Amino acid sequence: FYKRVSVERHRGWGKPMLKSDVEEFGRMMLPMALQGLYSKSTSASLQSCTALRFLGMLDAPSALPPLLDQVYQALATLTEVHQTTSAMQALAAVWFPMVQAGNFDAGAAHLPSLMTLTLDGIDANDLHKTWTTLRLYTVLLSGLPLIPITDDAPPGGDAERHDVIRQVTDTFADWAFKFLDQAFAFIVNQNYPHAEEEHAKSDIEGRTSEMMFHCTLEVLFMQLGDKLFDRALRKVANFCFTNLLTHQTEHLGILLTCLCRVDPEAAVRMFLPTCLRILLVSPNLSPSPRRWVKTPSSAAHR
Repeated sequence: FYKRVSVERHRGWGKPMLKSDVEEFGRMMLPMALQGLYSKSTSASLQSCTALRFLGMLDAPSALPPLLDQVYQALATLTEVHQTTSAMQALAAVWFPMVQAGNFDAGAAHLPSLMTLTLDGIDANDLHKTWTTLRLYTVLLSGLPLIPITDDAPPGGDAERHDVIRQVTDTFADWAFKFLDQAFAFIVNQNYPHAEEEHAKSDIEGRTSEMMFHCTLEVLFMQLGDKLFDRALRKVANFCFTNLLTHQTEHLGILLTCLCRVDPEAAVRMFLPTCLRILLVSPNLSPSPRRWVKTPSSAAHR
């Protein structure tokens, strides 16, 4: 159904379907999509997310407000963890139709609150929820530069919408550094069991979270403006050099790799002198053996 409507809208083939027919189709499908969202069946939940994404592209003003109401309720709950993860999966599915210009006018106004509410999803005690949250942020940041808008609305543009977007972008800097604080807390509180105590499932979840951290942090640093990136670089350096992180070498490596991928010269200037000074003061330091961390970049190199 979506393919047919999309072809009619964008290519002008055939007789266009009436808007009322599209809205009626959305009204029939939306209750079923919402009902399956919190199913304990993973496949049913993913199918609901797919349906909600297409409904959001077909008729966002009708499909997205009921979904957002459920999402806000799920993010506020403290007991139904599976509802929280399902809500964030749904957000990742509908993020593009929600913020697309001309598709859902109220979408931009929801960004600050949703971005803040989902920060608690980064939890060292729940790797699956952490993976879901990081996936959501990777999708979000892939199309959202974290750069404040300071210019006035262009001539002939929608001044009211421009003001809303400018107010939204003013919150990006605070959110970016709150995200880094949450990431640092995750790294510090991460559990590192002995090798004989590790189970295959927890090991796979840990590796998955590490890979998602790599993806999310790299996209985050890429989307920061020059001034915000410099602040983020100093914040990461302060975290690395003021905390005793003997068992967190994998995550520290991910942090530095992502910084170097975006601006290697700035990262080297920030970290290399201090690292050399530490090594010269303590020449007998030797790192403890740790397992190899498979990040997207390291996997490609291998």
